Amino acid sequence: MKKIGILALVFVLAAALTGCDPIPGFSKDKDTDNTGGGSAISALYGETLSEDDDRIVGGYADGRIGDTMQTVWFSFKVNSAEKVDEYNGYTAADGNMLLKANITIKNTYGMELPMFSDDFQLQWGEGDQDFGYAMEATTDEELEGEFTLKKGESVTGDLVYELPAENSGEYSISYLEIYDDNVEGNVFFVYFELD
Repeated sequence: MKKIGILALVFVLAAALTGCDPIPGFSKDKDTDNTGGGSAISALYGETLSEDDDRIVGGYADGRIGDTMQTVWFSFKVNSAEKVDEYNGYTAADGNMLLKANITIKNTYGMELPMFSDDFQLQWGEGDQDFGYAMEATTDEELEGEFTLKKGESVTGDLVYELPAENSGEYSISYLEIYDDNVEGNVFFVYFELD
């Protein structure tokens, strides 16, 4: 697992350009209520078998707030997302804004799993620099920069991002599977809009 940077943006554009509806019964044009309540479980599209082994790679899945995204090692759900004026006394720099996302992660792997807040990248546009990572945790409500999930353990916490205030209002939080041998697996996106 590592930062996904520009590669994730390529996947965002590829998913958007296909115009398909990757979750059965789910449309990107549906209600964009950010209070949760989704129930879809991610379905992979475009996946193939790795040339070296039986790992499923190259696929993508997307969802909305409240949808469960199932990766190889864990499931995750973005419970809510909102703009905030300040977080724990911190206000964004001039020209920037803060976005707080609440996320639940459950280890479904069968052994302890190292996790990083940087695993969950925020995208807010189509430019090469329109992405970022959560700020360093300053409260108990936030997910730490690095933590371990025990077998079957679930954790819920906030990720707070600072980003340019001038943006489209359309966002996604993504995760890219990367194996220990640097093989890239599948990528997962949770899309939402904020006014």
